[in-house]
Amino acid sequence: MTEKESGKNISFCSHAMLKNEVMVVNDMHKDEQFFDNPLVTGDLAVSFYAGVPIISEAGFAVGTVCVIDTKAKHIFSVQQQHALEIIAGQVSKLLELRLKNKLIIDRSKLLIEAEKQFAQLTLTNYDKEKSHITNELQENFAQTLAAIKLYIEFAKESKEMSGHFLKKTKGHITELIKEVRDLTKTLVPTTMDNDNYIDIIQDMAIQFGKDNNINIQFFYTKNFGSFDTNTGLTIFRIIENQIQIARNSGAKNITIKIKKTKTLSVVFTDDTATDSVVLREKDILFNNTIIRIGILKGKLQIGKDTAGKNFITLTIPISAGK
Repeated sequence: MTEKESGKNISFCSHAMLKNEVMVVNDMHKDEQFFDNPLVTGDLAVSFYAGVPIISEAGFAVGTVCVIDTKAKHIFSVQQQHALEIIAGQVSKLLELRLKNKLIIDRSKLLIEAEKQFAQLTLTNYDKEKSHITNELQENFAQTLAAIKLYIEFAKESKEMSGHFLKKTKGHITELIKEVRDLTKTLVPTTMDNDNYIDIIQDMAIQFGKDNNINIQFFYTKNFGSFDTNTGLTIFRIIENQIQIARNSGAKNITIKIKKTKTLSVVFTDDTATDSVVLREKDILFNNTIIRIGILKGKLQIGKDTAGKNFITLTIPISAGK
């Protein structure tokens, strides 16, 4: 046969798809349903047909496997019918496998694109952060040094007021040192190994709340101890990331609870009513959180509590939090 398809209105397979078993027509010319079918009376002169539906995993008939002949066949054995059913089953599995492979490929492409976007956003934010710190340092240095120079000149001109102006100069230098330290903490919260990260995380969260007009409450268990440097820095970044997401979503109240028992748990709750944050940005930021949780070999649970507030619970093996 050279024909690859036929119209649905004259197709034998459209009838076979309606059955749950093999449809066999031994002699089309003698069959009341098909004797005047164009495929029987025309050039093809089909006389024999046997077909079985291809059933998807969802239970839908998506096609048929069939055999046809120009000669009538009075015998089409049970074994032959069973072989046709086996072939149809294999075709169904191959189609499902093809669909699953396509879904995997599509999902992989989305993940790759998300990773690219995450890398781009990370680089962009890093450049913005460097630019911000540079501008802040330059402006603060310029203003403070100008004030110091002025006070020193006043001190030279007035011996009686020199002590007062030198005290002012010392105050400006101390304030400048503090501002430099605060700015550098946005890049690296501490340079000390085994530093008290719980206090550093708390200070960062509370200051973030003040800067963004968000009520942030921070709790942790007594006699908490300390994190190792990698764990402390990773949890610092996770919480920093989540409060940024909450802020961008319009949160006004955030609660952070860190507890150490047999495991280390971090519970983050906010009162975001609607998901107003830009989805692309949220997905990329949250992907960053997931990656960092993976570094700690932790588990993540997300949802809403009984009060309707969003919560994220991070559970870390205690060995990672020592």
